[in-house]
Amino acid sequence: MGFPVTLLLEVLPMEVADPYRPPQAVMDVPPPLPAALQAPSPFFQTSPQKVAVLSVATLGLYQLFWFHKQWYRRKAHGEDVIPILRTIFAVLFAYSLFQTVNREFERRLPPDQPLASSLSEPLNAGGLALGFFVLSILYRILPGLLAMAGLFSVVPLVIVQKKMNELHAEMGFDPNAGTGYGAGAIVALVIGGLFWLLALIGLFGGKA
Repeated sequence: MGFPVTLLLEVLPMEVADPYRPPQAVMDVPPPLPAALQAPSPFFQTSPQKVAVLSVATLGLYQLFWFHKQWYRRKAHGEDVIPILRTIFAVLFAYSLFQTVNREFERRLPPDQPLASSLSEPLNAGGLALGFFVLSILYRILPGLLAMAGLFSVVPLVIVQKKMNELHAEMGFDPNAGTGYGAGAIVALVIGGLFWLLALIGLFGGKA
């Protein structure tokens, strides 16, 4: 009595692996991200121009947002910091943040990696922090239009943000990330623009 052919087909696998066939790669599985990109960037990324524009439009209030985002990112990378406190006392902790940028350059980029001369030069963390401190204080103590000099306190932040973005680009992060203006930024620009318009009307209208 012969073994039924139909039963044999049922018990045999439908596809027999060919031992001589080369291994086939699964094409629909994306390659893993580089190790540097599996975690968020070391610092909050935005464009230096955006930092300047929003700081002036909001009379420096955007700077508090900027510091909070930077310290929050440092906390996400394991630093033992309280972002809200370091934001409130930003003039005291600015040097620590600026110096952290230099340490991240030294830690994350291989020493034999060729860098542009502008990248190889560390930030002058002390000078930038001192400038931010003095200009921020002037904004609070000078009367009238002289207080507008304090708006230049954004200049150190612009320089530091540019350096942060250069580090992120060297690590492979998208250099255009954070450059757009979201809904919150647009609202801040509109409110700030209206404030500046009213201030100018009050200034020059009173002299007419």
